[in-house]
Amino acid sequence: MKTVTKLKKYIFVTIGVLVITSCEKTESDTEILNIKEQEGFMSTTGNSDVTVADDQSGVIKPIFHMSFSAETSKAEALAKFEKNLTGHKQKTGFSFFSGSITKIPFRITTMTGTNTHEGTNGVVKIDIVFKTDKGIMTKRNFVLQGGREQGSIDTYELELTLPKPIDIEWMEIESATIKLQGTDGWRFRYISIYGYNEATETGMQFNSKTGFNKWLDSTCNTCWDSYTTISDDFIESGRYYF
Repeated sequence: MKTVTKLKKYIFVTIGVLVITSCEKTESDTEILNIKEQEGFMSTTGNSDVTVADDQSGVIKPIFHMSFSAETSKAEALAKFEKNLTGHKQKTGFSFFSGSITKIPFRITTMTGTNTHEGTNGVVKIDIVFKTDKGIMTKRNFVLQGGREQGSIDTYELELTLPKPIDIEWMEIESATIKLQGTDGWRFRYISIYGYNEATETGMQFNSKTGFNKWLDSTCNTCWDSYTTISDDFIESGRYYF
């Protein structure tokens, strides 16, 4: 049974790998006018230069992160991540249950643009809206620490915490808002959010479509730019049962 479960999980994740591969396209418009003459203001969201209090109290950091260069194949990156994540959990004694909470592991993968100046050292956060059998549930302030170099694929393992006992039967990914702070703009050409429950052999996945790309950027170091996903740009599939 464990072998079958792992196979199902691999097939589910591989769908995301195929989507990443299909996102690799050549640039146009003279490499976006040479990245606006070596990265001037690049935002494409219409939501830049927002000043908000940077609340650190509810920040959720990754429990594990790996970054892969553009030369690494998607299948190789996936295999390496799975292997190293398993070793990390064994070493740290990861448990799905901790006191009065249940930890739901899930994964976020991003692909940064391959041109000069498309990577960033800025702070990136993500808010996720989940649809459940009891209604909408929003979880905020997931921080994507590290990575996002030019051309890199970055995968982050995070934890969604829920009170125990869990009072919902299932959840799906409804939408997400990706935010960047500062003037070091970031062009991301792919994002995926994925969660899989081996106990019930069910999972949820949220992938950007072929041709997707967005620039986040602001004109002041403390300002935020954000992009909220829309159905035209993303494919939502699967349902995570508890």
